[in-house]
Order: sequence, then structure tokens, then C-alpha cells
Amino acid sequence: MIQFAFNMPLWLMGVYGGAMVLVVLALRLLLGRWLPKRVMPVLWALVLVRLLVPFSVSSPLSLPVPAFLENLWSVEYSEKEQTVVSDYVLFSPASISSMQEVEMGLIPKEEAVSGEASVQLVTENLPMAEEFSIALGSAPSLLGQLGMGFGGIGLVGMAALALILCGRYFWGRSRFQGVYPIEENAVIRQTLVDCQVEAGVCTCDTVQSPVVVGIFRPVILLPASLDFRESQLVRHILTHEAMHIRRRDNLVKLIMMAALCLHWYNPLVWLMARELCRDMESACDEAAIARLGQQENTPYAQSLLQMAVPGLSGGLFVSAFSRTEVERRIRGVLAYRKAGAFTLLAAAVVVLTSATAFATCGQGFFNDYLGDWCYSGSTYVARAALNRPIDLGGSRDYARSRANQVVTEVVRDSPDDIRVQALERDIQKRLALEFGVEPGAFKVLVAPALDPEETAAQYKEHGLTKDKDGYWLMEGKLVHVLEDQMGGVYYTNGQGKVDVYVIRDEQYKLLRVESYLYYSY
Repeated sequence: MIQFAFNMPLWLMGVYGGAMVLVVLALRLLLGRWLPKRVMPVLWALVLVRLLVPFSVSSPLSLPVPAFLENLWSVEYSEKEQTVVSDYVLFSPASISSMQEVEMGLIPKEEAVSGEASVQLVTENLPMAEEFSIALGSAPSLLGQLGMGFGGIGLVGMAALALILCGRYFWGRSRFQGVYPIEENAVIRQTLVDCQVEAGVCTCDTVQSPVVVGIFRPVILLPASLDFRESQLVRHILTHEAMHIRRRDNLVKLIMMAALCLHWYNPLVWLMARELCRDMESACDEAAIARLGQQENTPYAQSLLQMAVPGLSGGLFVSAFSRTEVERRIRGVLAYRKAGAFTLLAAAVVVLTSATAFATCGQGFFNDYLGDWCYSGSTYVARAALNRPIDLGGSRDYARSRANQVVTEVVRDSPDDIRVQALERDIQKRLALEFGVEPGAFKVLVAPALDPEETAAQYKEHGLTKDKDGYWLMEGKLVHVLEDQMGGVYYTNGQGKVDVYVIRDEQYKLLRVESYLYYSY
């Protein structure tokens, strides 16, 4: 099941786009010697789509949002009340206030079965993963707070860069002086016909090398100093520029400008712009040689060298011969060989694989809530959540009820000594059958249904007790950190002198307690 959404934040588009820039550069470094040059602009076009279109794709191949990004983003969790359905109790999260001590995962069996657990009790007894998620969603995220301030700066940067680029474009157009159309030239006319291109051709007194200006009504400007008696040189130049027109390179550069304006702060986007312009020139060289014939490799390379201008760099709105790039381009031209079937197949595989990877890694943030904590008198409580955004059919409450029913039945029917991993897999499989999607679309959270009194007794056997003020003590010493990860207990006290770690097995049975003296420096 594949689903699209158009809700990705701009900054995340920039992060994914930057990662894609690095991937394309790696592909060019590793495979550029064998792949046709026209493949690279296609890959850069995929990067531009990621940078400009706020879409996200959810599919079985989708990669999760990296944890360090998700930790910076606030996911809204709606508060839900505790609900009693038939013979099982649903535990729902509520907003968590600041607590010095958080004990999670300790859901009293008796209260759960009777359905008398209060919201406050459930709030304080959530597994650690859920505790962190709710705390993240209930408080304004740091990134969200910075986003409002950055939004103003971002708009100023976008507007400033747009004005600079527009000014540069119109300033460049104003420098085209002494432009005269070429009325009759057999070589020019025949070359354009051979390339199947309709464009005006003019001479210009102020250009030093051939350029294409315009997007929808392109015009090829040739230097007035060009010797039109050199028919081979003229044919090579026009063929190259005609390939720019056929490939709509000036339009691609305009789209690239939009990406630069939106992501002006991202150095990887600027790197992408430079490399895209270079790869478009190489792709046009390859297309020109393919049009002229492989026997023209050496003469075409000589034409490149003859027309290159020292110190001239390729523009972002026009195509130009650049002396700084001419050596690289000549090496590519001289190394050109017509691509065989295997090379074309490999190129198609690279493009398709890259497109799939780039699309499925573009998954945005989403609320992973599906079901509630369910307990039916067994060793564990469990809840179902989503690994990717997906429509399970019907209303959200309907999907929640179905998921809770499945989780409760699996937990109830499982043996008390079942391993946690096995229980998670069983629930995933049943959910997949219920909703008709792959098991990997779900994640299952499992916590022990521990009795707080039993847990306190176990702690006491290993020297862990509480004083009259509620502070943990380890053999009479004030505890600095108490961590019972599988039991869902984490406690800290800045005045403590000993760190304590509770070790349990896969069935949450307490094995041992390790303690270490804490020294503050």
C-alpha cells in the first residue's frame, strides 16, 4: 500500500535534498566513468523534485525518519481518556508534567483488571519510550521555537537572493549589445534542421563565447568575431547549443534557481547547482557527439578548445563555453564511446533504483498512535503503533478499536513465559492480517505488568529502599541514578553518591543489582 502526502516541512525537504546531493555525488564518483553522461542530469532532477515539492511517500520500502531529526520535531499527541471495553482495559497517555522521578511500566494488575486505575496512575506508569514521546509532543520543541524566528530570516534570505539573481539576469541581458540576426547561412540552417531545433541565431558584439538565452523562445548568440567560413567549427558550436535547447537546460536552471532561493542557507544545494551546470555541459557534449558521429570526437574537442575563453565561468541562466571546464570536457569527449546494451541497462537500473530510494526516503513526520495499552491478566501489557503513515480504513477510532482487540487477544492467549520478541512478532502478524498490510507497518511496545509492591520487595532484597522523604537509598547511601530499563524505572538525584542499575532477563525477572560510587568533578 503506497500513500502520498504533501505536508513535509521545508527544512526537512532541505535535509533530505542535501543527503540526496551526497548520494548523487557518490554515484558519479563510483560509476561516472561507465554511465552515460545524460544520466547525471536526470539524477539531479530527482534532487530538485525533493527540494521543491513537499511530498512524502509511505510504502513498505519507506525508511523511517532518522531519530536525531525526529527528536527535534514535535509530534502532536492528542490526549485520550481511559476506556474500558469488555474484559480488558485500555491505558491511554495524558500530558506529563515535570517529575523528579518517573516510574514507568509498573501497571498494578488488580487495578488494571478492575478498570479502576486513574489517569494519574496511568500517566506515571508508561513505558520509557512512550514517556519520551509524550514529553516531546506536549512541550514546544526547541526547533519549533527557533522556527518562528528563523522563518523571518528565511524569508528575507529568499527575497534577497531572488532579487540578486533577477538583477544579475537582467544586467546580463542588458549587456547583449550589437545583436544582429543571421539571415542566410546554409551551415546554420542545415545544422538546426539536423538537430530538429527551432531557434533564432544572432551575432552579438559583446559575447565572447556562444550562449543560449531565453527558455520558450530561445536564441543562440554567437560572437561577432566568429569566423563563419570555418563551417566545421560553426556546426560543432550550433550542435552543442541546440542540444541545450532540446534538453530544456535553461528551464532546468530556472528551476534550480528556485531551489537555491528556497534553500539559500544550505551549502549542499549550492554545490548541487554548480555540479548540475557542469553535468549538463558534459551531457550536451555527449549528445552532440552522438548527433555528429563518433568520428568527430577529436575535431569537436579542438572546437571546444578553440572557443573556450580564459576566466569565463558558466552562467546559471545561460549556457557558455568555460575555459576552466574545458580540460575536463575534452577528456570526456575523447573518451566517448557509444553506450552498449549492458551500459544502457545499468544506467536504467541506477536511475530507477535512485528514484525509488529517493522517493521512499522522503517520509515525513507523522503521529504513530494506533492503539492503547491493553492488559488482560497476563505477564505483559502491550500496545500497537505505526511505523509509517498509512490509512487503515474507516475512522481513527475504528482502527484503534480493531487494533486494541487484536493486541488484547494475542496477549491473553500467549503463554506467561513467552519471549518479548516473540510476542511482538505475533502481534505484528495478527495486525497485518487484520488490516491487510505488511507486518513491518506496525511497531509493538511491550511492558511488564509488574506489581509495584512486588517490585519494591525485590528492590529491598538487593538493598534498595526509600527514606521518609521518598529518596532512593542503596545500602544507606543516597542514590544518584537508579535505572531499571526493562522495568521502566528511571530516577535521578543530583545529591546522590551511588549509581544503581537493575538487570533483568527477557521475562523481566530481576537477576541482579549493580552499584557504582558516583564522583562529581
